[in-house]
Amino acid sequence: MIEKLTEKFPDAVTEEDGLIVVEPERIVDVCSYLRNNGFDFLEAISGVDYEDRMEVIYNIASYTSSERLMLTVRIPKENPVLPSVTGVWKGANWHEREAYDMFGIKFRGHPKLSRILLPDSWEGHPLLKSYPLNKEQEVKLEDETGELICQI
Repeated sequence: MIEKLTEKFPDAVTEEDGLIVVEPERIVDVCSYLRNNGFDFLEAISGVDYEDRMEVIYNIASYTSSERLMLTVRIPKENPVLPSVTGVWKGANWHEREAYDMFGIKFRGHPKLSRILLPDSWEGHPLLKSYPLNKEQEVKLEDETGELICQI
């Protein structure tokens, strides 16, 4: 499949030491192609914070062939933004929200990019290397009407 991807998207897909690296602005095109060619399940989207960049990893599978692929997209730390793949796989909604919540990665075109694991009052993104380990947080939990349930 790597050969097919590099032939179909020569300006957007490269292979580096066994990794399939996709240009950020072409991730939707590549994912749509894969979905249309049997990769019908998005297993996970994960963020990675390196010293000089961030990466978003897409784990994709095919139910029919049992094949799995891992796509890597490199984005700058200063502006971690990617197009959303929620139009390709609806399940991406939750994965992208988690990457946003934990790493601050923004997904352009996401239907409702908001925190999913931490309360809205949480400041920062705790899986970033720059996040202070001793940062104290004031956490407010509210119910669906906005009424305060708990404050720590």
